[in-house]
Amino acid sequence: MDKIKLGQALLKTNKITQENLKYAMTMHEKIGGDFAALLVKLGYVTDDEITYIVGKLEGIETVDLTNIVIPKKLVQSIPRDVIEKHNLIPISRKGDQITLAMANINDYEAIEEIQFLTGCKLEPVLASREAIRKAVIQFYSGEENQPEEPKIPATAEKENKKAMLESPFLAKALAEILIEKKIFTYEDLVLKIKALHGES
Repeated sequence: MDKIKLGQALLKTNKITQENLKYAMTMHEKIGGDFAALLVKLGYVTDDEITYIVGKLEGIETVDLTNIVIPKKLVQSIPRDVIEKHNLIPISRKGDQITLAMANINDYEAIEEIQFLTGCKLEPVLASREAIRKAVIQFYSGEENQPEEPKIPATAEKENKKAMLESPFLAKALAEILIEKKIFTYEDLVLKIKALHGES
């Protein structure tokens, strides 16, 4: 977000002094990057303080990741290096829309990349860098500690597939999948069955 707007907001709330702001501005001119993150690195504000203020200024919802159960498959839909590079983590999905917790909601490169990878619309919400970092570490450490699923022997897998293909419910299951995917309608199916039976 605009660093002048953020700086003025921090001055008004007495989070930083004029000298702090002047030094931070000078540093930012030299090194660039995220101004909010720089203020935290300089020790002028905490991660939670800056997240709260940015959320209010931008009119963006802020979330507390400690109270959210993050779906495993949702996180796995995005490569880990992308998650860590952009300081973000997906927290929920409804239909074709993913709610994405981000430390920098103005990271349009990240938003475009996640949209491309998932094929979904995104609803960015704000979370502190530290909270996202902890959530990512907790998620992947939990994954690494999970025992491996027992592998099904090849012969058993073949038998399972054969039994599935010979199941009397196969035709019904296929029809339901094709209807759900809107490849054809239930009415189309009824008409086809009648035609095969010679009914008009």
